[in-house]
Amino acid sequence: MFLEIIDPEETFELKIGESVLVLRRLDQTALKEIRKRHTRKTTEFVNHRPVRVEVTDEDAVNADVLDYVIVGWRNVRHPVTKAEVPCTRENKLRLPGKAKLRVLNACDAESLAEVADGEGDDLGNSSSSSGSGATAPA
Repeated sequence: MFLEIIDPEETFELKIGESVLVLRRLDQTALKEIRKRHTRKTTEFVNHRPVRVEVTDEDAVNADVLDYVIVGWRNVRHPVTKAEVPCTRENKLRLPGKAKLRVLNACDAESLAEVADGEGDDLGNSSSSSGSGATAPA
């Protein structure tokens, strides 16, 4: 397996049970932009002296990262109606915590082959939908 650079156009699939999530890895440029959107400068006082500091809303960063890395899904269902739910920001944030961790772990893999082999999932039993599970843009 080779170490691969991150291409913002690449996507791959992560199967969790009967559901399939279409994901992309997070590159440094995208992460910087997300953090910048949720960081503000403020003044705090240390020893009665004003000091400029940056404060980042980590909850907002985490929500935007999840929204960025999940680009689509199939067979994600509502728990009561069993109807498929659309892949929206709101629904992405409503995924179970363990599923969110698996998504973020998969998106931090060193290569798409690592994701396909399940090596990028330290929470166990990740698998791809078929073959390598990774799809490159045409």
